[in-house]
Amino acid sequence: MPLMEIVPLFALRDNYIWAINHGESCVVIDPGEASPVLDHLTSSGKQLTAILITHHHEDHKAGANELSQKTGARIWGPHSPLIPEVTHPLDGGEEFRLPGLPSPIQTLSVPGHTQEHLAYLLENALFC
Repeated sequence: MPLMEIVPLFALRDNYIWAINHGESCVVIDPGEASPVLDHLTSSGKQLTAILITHHHEDHKAGANELSQKTGARIWGPHSPLIPEVTHPLDGGEEFRLPGLPSPIQTLSVPGHTQEHLAYLLENALFC
């Protein structure tokens, strides 16, 4: 079974989008813009299977719609009217599986930075 690889994709001027590669699949977290993800998919030959959003700020979600439209990937994120692009709303406390990943993801509600902020725990990695 292939190992998961976590790849930081530099975005905007001071952010990262996290790409989780496994086999031919890629899941991204907080795509503040689409172009770094599209470049990664092209250079790696991966297929985007899911998008995770932690909170409603544009630098964490602005590329999600474009990526979803170009790849068909669904979007998981906080249940909030501030993130209408989310196709699979979450409240925290859920455990679910994403297409392309071998292990389930647990969600944690971590209000503070924003009221609806979520963190995602995948094996031994926390994306917050």
